[in-house]
Formats: sequence, C-alpha cells, structure tokens
Amino acid sequence: MSGNRIMLVEDETIIAMDLTQRLEKYGYTVVATAVSGAQAMERIVSARPDLIIMDIMIKGPIDGIETAIQIQKQYRVPIIFLSANSEESTVARARTAGAYGYLVKPFRPEELHASIEVALVKATMESQLRQSEQWFAKTLRCISDAVVATDDQGKGRFLNPVAEKLTGRPQK
Repeated sequence: MSGNRIMLVEDETIIAMDLTQRLEKYGYTVVATAVSGAQAMERIVSARPDLIIMDIMIKGPIDGIETAIQIQKQYRVPIIFLSANSEESTVARARTAGAYGYLVKPFRPEELHASIEVALVKATMESQLRQSEQWFAKTLRCISDAVVATDDQGKGRFLNPVAEKLTGRPQK
C-alpha cells in the first residue's frame, strides 16, 4: 500500500465517516466524498482518485451505477460498489458499468481491504496493457514495410499505412 487516493460516494454520513476511518486505518487517503452522482462528477477532476467506492443508492436523479458508467467513459477510474441490494438485476447492471468489485452491506472490513487491493492491482495491470498496446500499434504504424494482421478466420484486423497504400484499403 502506498497511500492510494480514494473517493467515496455515499449519501449516509455515518457510513461515509466510518468508511473514511477504516480506509485511513489501512493506509489509504480519502481525497473526496460525494453524496450524489452530480457531486461525484464535479469532485473527481480535482480529487484525481485512484479508486472510487460508490454506493448504488445515492441522492439525485442518477444512481451510483449510472454515475459509474459516466465516470468510466470520461476518466477510467476503477469503482467498487457498496450496496445493501444484492438482487441479480442490480448486480447485472453493475457488471455493465465495469465494476471492479461489489460488496454487500454490511461487509467485513477485511473484505473491503481485499477488494480495494485487487481492484488497484487490476487497474494498474489494465493501464499497463493499454500503454503496451498503444506503443505496439504506434510501432507497427511507423514500420516502413507493409504489416497486415489477421484474426483466426483470416479477417484483416490491422493494416499499417504502408499496407493500406499497397492494398488500397484504409484501416477501419
């Protein structure tokens, strides 16, 4: 642990205070709290969290899952949901939001800690993979020979600029 920055989105003050104390005990830094989706969207820019812990039922017109979808589109910050709701439809919606974890209230502190650690490692690995993919794609585009990559059915998946010029087919 290296003092990772966490933002809480929880509209129950007592729960938010308890979570803050627990997180700080584990060595995390709570950089912001929010009670609604709109407030979370406002605070994320200045807080720059490494992870968000979000209740699903929050104040305002959009719930935590919709807020998470918006955050993922704009900021790619990992989110762990906390909810008293474990209905399959709610869990399915959380999956579509790209949740890194889902804890049902009440939860044990060690479950929260483990979920945070797994989410942070997964987010780091995904970021490194995206960077590698970008570097590799850029390298392939810069090669002066034609490069064509196909999938296992032989369908073209990648053409660098030289291959596009030779084939007359632009990369989609």
